[in-house]
Amino acid sequence: MNIAMILAGGRGNRMRSETPKQYMMLAGKPVLRWSVEAFAACEKIDGFLIVCPTEDREWIRENVIMLCEDAVREKWIGFAENGKERYQSSWNGLQMVEGMFRGETVTVLIHDAARPGVSTEMILEILRQTEMYGAVIPMIPVKDTIKVVQDGVIVETPDRATLFAAQTPQAFDLSAIMEAYEAMFRSGGEHAITDDAQVMERYGTLPVHLCPGDEMNLKLTVPEDLQRMEQLLREKHYSADA
Repeated sequence: MNIAMILAGGRGNRMRSETPKQYMMLAGKPVLRWSVEAFAACEKIDGFLIVCPTEDREWIRENVIMLCEDAVREKWIGFAENGKERYQSSWNGLQMVEGMFRGETVTVLIHDAARPGVSTEMILEILRQTEMYGAVIPMIPVKDTIKVVQDGVIVETPDRATLFAAQTPQAFDLSAIMEAYEAMFRSGGEHAITDDAQVMERYGTLPVHLCPGDEMNLKLTVPEDLQRMEQLLREKHYSADA
């Protein structure tokens, strides 16, 4: 059982818009719909869990789910309440999935709704590797030289060859990532967490393996990202139609 868990609870203040970025229009569709369509097109995805505010669910049903009806017709669809912090949203979703599919072997793919450029090909490769390793995330090599700064002074220049930027979806064996989260809560270390892979790295029993990411799978953070993503999507579909 493979479940796509899409985190859609953020408000995206840096986007400088009253509309949360996952609901903004991008190349003719809400941002969230791009991710739903990519997962729905993957025959190995059995269902969706969308983590969002309760008051947003009807909008998502009408503007995303119903418009993807043919693609998601045979797939389970559920909702979970988002938390104030990202780790809380992930944990709420994981508990929902565990409760729905108790007793089954489940792979959960945790994806940021603000990454509309995810491809079905990437999803399939992540699933393939997760079957082998149990914990996989897509990453791309860092191009810039990175400096570590303390009190306004450079204290270290890490070897760029060892640095990668993390993307989503991050995929895990459900029981393993839940055990890692439970260990994190017992230790009180949740406030230092920025993504789900970090939970597994610090508190889990499985090493997290790298899967090649995609430059197109960028995260929408500021208005310029939305413009860049629209250009990339139009170029991709133009190339596909040519």
